[in-house]
Amino acid sequence: MDEINKLREEMEILKDDLDVIYSYAHSLERAFDTKVSRNEIISAINLSKEGVRIAGDKIHLDGETLIDK
Repeated sequence: MDEINKLREEMEILKDDLDVIYSYAHSLERAFDTKVSRNEIISAINLSKEGVRIAGDKIHLDGETLIDK
C-alpha cells in the first residue's frame, strides 16, 4: 500500500505541475495575440496551437531565416 500511496502523491504533484505549465502557456498565447496600431499601420502576431500568423504592411526578418513547407 505504501507504494500505491507514493505513486498517488507523485501523480498529484505531476498534475499540479501540468496545471501550472498549461496556465503559463495559455498566458503566453494571450500575450502574443496582440495588435499594434501606429500611424494607420496595423501589425499583428497571433500565436495559437493551430499555428503562427504575422501580419503587417512591412515585415522585416533579420538573421538566418528558414521557411519549410
